[in-house]
Amino acid sequence: MILYNLYYMTCSWCEEENELAKLCNIETHKVCKICYEKYRKSYPLRVEGCPYCKGNEEKIIVAIHGPEIDTVSVIENHHHDYTSCNENVLSTAIATIFILLLMLFFIYIASGQHF
Repeated sequence: MILYNLYYMTCSWCEEENELAKLCNIETHKVCKICYEKYRKSYPLRVEGCPYCKGNEEKIIVAIHGPEIDTVSVIENHHHDYTSCNENVLSTAIATIFILLLMLFFIYIASGQHF
């Protein structure tokens, strides 16, 4: 029963209880294998992986035509090397702390209570 609950949960897209595709470890990114296959067929150029994490990142297709060369190469766009969905958590936390400290500084200046 526990194994059933691990692999068969409600899909976020179709709202049915199907076997989930193992794409990432984030609880809210639950996509079943059926929906993921439909997604891959609808968007064949999208980078494989979690649709939430990868977003609409697409593969780059390079076609080279010449008198002696006729090749097509598919290159995945790796300008964002995602290892997990939580890549930007640290930078977001640092930016939030900086903004809060800046706001506190301006409130202190506006209050007129200086040393």
